[in-house]
Amino acid sequence: MPTREELVALYYGEYVEPASIFIGFDVFCVFDMPLLDVGETDLYFTMCPSPYLSPTQLREILFDHIYVRRAVSTGEYASLGYPTLEYMKSFYSANMGKTLGIGFLKDGIWYPICQVTVPPETQR
Repeated sequence: MPTREELVALYYGEYVEPASIFIGFDVFCVFDMPLLDVGETDLYFTMCPSPYLSPTQLREILFDHIYVRRAVSTGEYASLGYPTLEYMKSFYSANMGKTLGIGFLKDGIWYPICQVTVPPETQR
């Protein structure tokens, strides 16, 4: 039975370290990356195909990947202060019933519907 490293080398022609970031587009899907994933990969999906990724989008993705996601709480909700809990409450209340990944079809092409509402005090 081949090891994970051997499978990756056979697939890519050489061993590639596990991915920590994946940028795709279209319907949320990770069909191309299972050999590189070890369960700690940050997933990003653009509205347009990857060749149209703008320098600004790449900077925003890299900033999120390097700084924002690394600062994510590990779920210690009991230690969160009242303002943080109130913000979470307002975010979840504003987005009740909304789902990431919902879209519509037009001429056989899937288009996402952006549904998330960010509470006013943190919008850019």
